[in-house]
Amino acid sequence: MNLQIDLKDTVEDNDQALVLFYDADAPKIKTTINGLEKLDLSDYPDLAVVKCSDETKAQEFGVELEELPKIIHFDNGIPEEYDANLGDTVSLLKWIKDQLESTETQVLDLAMMEKVVESGSPFVIIFILDHTQGLESEQPILKLADKYDIGVAKVRTAYSLP
Repeated sequence: MNLQIDLKDTVEDNDQALVLFYDADAPKIKTTINGLEKLDLSDYPDLAVVKCSDETKAQEFGVELEELPKIIHFDNGIPEEYDANLGDTVSLLKWIKDQLESTETQVLDLAMMEKVVESGSPFVIIFILDHTQGLESEQPILKLADKYDIGVAKVRTAYSLP
């Protein structure tokens, strides 16, 4: 893992960034970090990997301190949180590879959407009511967004917009 000094610049300047937010005083954190450092990410030389034990920076990125340790993958500044066991390095590596190789549109909840908005990266949000399958006219939107390298997020909500 590379230790990057300015976390915000790292996330903004790299198309793909993986950040481990952690509490340096937490029990077993050294074991977690050692496991993460042993992950073979050599197939992804453009992935910026960062460790951050600065609680203020974690909060700036919307991470609650009681959630530490937490890994977030930033795809062009858009965050995606890993919500499984960090000690399961096999599952973690699979998740990282899926994040880096996936071209799928992410489905976000409202809390994650707020983080996307705060990232400042260009994106389109498609709101989908919980009881529907999505938009029939979604494909042209996705093609246009891909053409102009604009992120796309789908937000499932129970609320109907007026």
